[in-house]
Amino acid sequence: MKCLGEMGCRIVAVYNVLHYFSKKVKFNKLISQLRNTPPSLGNRIFVDGLISFANWLYNRDGRAGLSVLSIITFLKAKFFFVSYSFLITNLWGFRADLSKACILAYWRKNRSGHYVSGINYGGRDGGYFRFYNSVTKDINDAKDKKMSIVNYVKALKKTGATPLFFISVNGKKGWW
Repeated sequence: MKCLGEMGCRIVAVYNVLHYFSKKVKFNKLISQLRNTPPSLGNRIFVDGLISFANWLYNRDGRAGLSVLSIITFLKAKFFFVSYSFLITNLWGFRADLSKACILAYWRKNRSGHYVSGINYGGRDGGYFRFYNSVTKDINDAKDKKMSIVNYVKALKKTGATPLFFISVNGKKGWW
């Protein structure tokens, strides 16, 4: 398999979310699907076209990672409910209540970004999630426990990380 470079944790996070909903998801196929997914911002054809082309180049290169807009667009094709929020972590608990799975991105104090996936196991206060592919020690210690989004964000901040965005999904479309 080809080295994923900076796209690795993003694709793993998307894979974990999709795999929770369907065991038919194949990792290698997902890589090409994500690389070829142009982002969509609505009906602004000219702007959408420019952004789509730039993101297509960005995604194909792989060195800079996979565009978050492409991930959101890809997930919108797979789920009835896709919600996302950037930086404003106050909204994350509410959005988590409505989701079965999520993807969270954060910036580590060593100046690198990372994506994690979470599967909702119920509960109050933003649901309780089991997080996968986390690399932060404090959070790894708790990975076998169920954590709310609110507590996960607090744990991230304790390590010096900055939460960047949160994508939540629910309601699988189709038979994939």
